Amino acid sequence: MTTRQAPPVQQPTRRPGTTRGAFTLLCAGMVMSNLDLTVANIGLPAMQHDLAGSTLGQLSWVLDGYAIVFAALLVPAGRWADRVGLRRAFLIGAALFAGASAACALAPDVWLLVGGRLLQAAGAAVMLPASLALLLATSPADRRPSVVRMWAAVSTTAAALGPVLGGLLVTASWRWLFLVNLPVGVVTVALGGRLLPAHRPERKTSVPDVAGSLMAALGIGALALTLVKGADWGWSSWRTLAAAACGALLLTVTAWRIARHPRPLIEPALLRIRTFTASGAAALLYGATFGAFLLSFTLWCQSQLGWSAIRTGLALTPGTACTPFVTLASAALARRYRPTAVITVGSLALAAGVLWWTLA
Repeated sequence: MTTRQAPPVQQPTRRPGTTRGAFTLLCAGMVMSNLDLTVANIGLPAMQHDLAGSTLGQLSWVLDGYAIVFAALLVPAGRWADRVGLRRAFLIGAALFAGASAACALAPDVWLLVGGRLLQAAGAAVMLPASLALLLATSPADRRPSVVRMWAAVSTTAAALGPVLGGLLVTASWRWLFLVNLPVGVVTVALGGRLLPAHRPERKTSVPDVAGSLMAALGIGALALTLVKGADWGWSSWRTLAAAACGALLLTVTAWRIARHPRPLIEPALLRIRTFTASGAAALLYGATFGAFLLSFTLWCQSQLGWSAIRTGLALTPGTACTPFVTLASAALARRYRPTAVITVGSLALAAGVLWWTLA
């Protein structure tokens, strides 16, 4: 099988003096989306108390639904952004994210809250690829590596700051976890048309396998449902087994479509590249480990130790404060040493920290 070459993307037109403003707006969009990957963790106990009849199992979809939809739509959304124009796609994503944040803040029950989170994830999935493409277009060629590192550091720091900021906001109400996005979203949309560069859409850009993306999302969702409800239903009950079987079947069909579809969700040739596969596996394990640690830490501190949300958030501050410095330092170390060595050290540090917390 030969690797298909994507058509060249028409570069947005830069206007003098817009680079700094464009960078600020693009980072603002990524702060919103990355912050909401983690900010809701700290508010789950408050949500359960406020939303009558809700359980932690149901509220886990506030986190899982966001992550699943975001991951499933990321590739199709990037191709769609090329077709409609990067600036337009970014502004649509920001508007959708802000509107969904308002819906989350006003949600009267858990399932409407989950629905709002799914819309948030869709908006974030559109913003991220459009943001990176616009960032590259507004930066001089010799500065692009450093600008991308700064953008990545801002995004990573926003995700790390989520629990800390969440602890502060929950003292007023958990609904402020979502209301805080509204002014950022409104300003981003209002100024984006003037500060972001224009981009002529590439109409010939093909959208990858949408059905495969949906199957992947549903398959991961079914496996997540198995883990969330397995203890309540019974691990050998027909509902648990059916959910697990559906998840496995959908992911198997997704893999089959990737191998045979003319516009696959993931280019099969990439999966034959050892470094790509290993990096993807490492990222998967890291995300699962850190996500599980963050959720269990916030719930344990508030439910078992009786800590307030703000105290729990502040307990995470030492790690959060290190994030931007470690992000920039790791990029420099990866250029000097082998990237695998840097990744190994980081993985061991994460494992040691989780083990220390477990035994504390």
